[in-house]
Amino acid sequence: MVAEPVACAGTVLVSCADGHCHALDAVTGAPRWRAADSALKRSPALADGTVFVVGDDGILHAIGADDGRERRRHRVGRSAAPVVDSGLVYLVHHPAYVLRDASRLWALDAATGEPRWQRLLPDGSASGPAVADGRVHVHGAKGELSAFDAASGELLWHRPSGDTQLTCCTPSVADGTLYVGTGRGELHAYDAATGDHRWGSQAAGVIDNTPSVSGPLVLVGDSHGGAYACSAESGEADWHLPSRYGASSVAISGTEGWFVSGKAGVGLFKVSLTAGAVLRRYLLDGSGTAPVLADGVVHVGTRKGTLLALDARTGRKPARGRRRMRI
Repeated sequence: MVAEPVACAGTVLVSCADGHCHALDAVTGAPRWRAADSALKRSPALADGTVFVVGDDGILHAIGADDGRERRRHRVGRSAAPVVDSGLVYLVHHPAYVLRDASRLWALDAATGEPRWQRLLPDGSASGPAVADGRVHVHGAKGELSAFDAASGELLWHRPSGDTQLTCCTPSVADGTLYVGTGRGELHAYDAATGDHRWGSQAAGVIDNTPSVSGPLVLVGDSHGGAYACSAESGEADWHLPSRYGASSVAISGTEGWFVSGKAGVGLFKVSLTAGAVLRRYLLDGSGTAPVLADGVVHVGTRKGTLLALDARTGRKPARGRRRMRI
């Protein structure tokens, strides 16, 4: 597996090292279909019965969620994983040299694949878009931030940055605040509507993983410091689970969270968000993707091609489910 899985409507979608996108039953792990194209290695998106996934060849594929058959395709260039919202598919093109060349933001009609609008970004980008409250937020490779009107593509605000370290963090938006990490290991909060800076907090390593928000807390994993929780209001540190191997983004289930960490990324951890304490540990058979939660089940893939599904409340395999499914 090369990208984190996507779970929705009883189906888990995973893109694997073989270049195929696979659809599995979310409860049993039984295979449903495998997309025919062999260049599909990025995380897909699912909306209204269609799976959208970008191939290494720069083609956006629209695949039927029921049968895995391709419905249409559109050339968009090498891009981050797509995001679908309100009938539009949003993609950020990644240039070959993200610190030198500019990127492009696409908005395509999800039903027809026709372009609605596209915008040249102020700098290169190595992350995906964050869509919320009628705005598309894009993080540049040098730390620049831009917000566009989701329907028209109008530039709403832009924050320049003088960072020289590569930044790959896709932002997240919650309760009107945009959260984003940097290549310097900083976590920042901005007003999502205006771009005004609210606070900044320092981690130990590079933050490439998308921050998660749970009520008053922001959760983030960095490259070699571990997992952190800080106040969503002020950025003040709440707890820290150190690991010199870093941590993935945190998937949230009520008052608990799940993340991958440990040497070679083979540890799956369940933690209390209120206490910052580890509740359970699981050994994966290979380096794990960031966990994904859907319908009370946590899904995590590994580089060995295994998809693991666990009940988020009990930590056990779901009823009638298979503990592990080999792709």
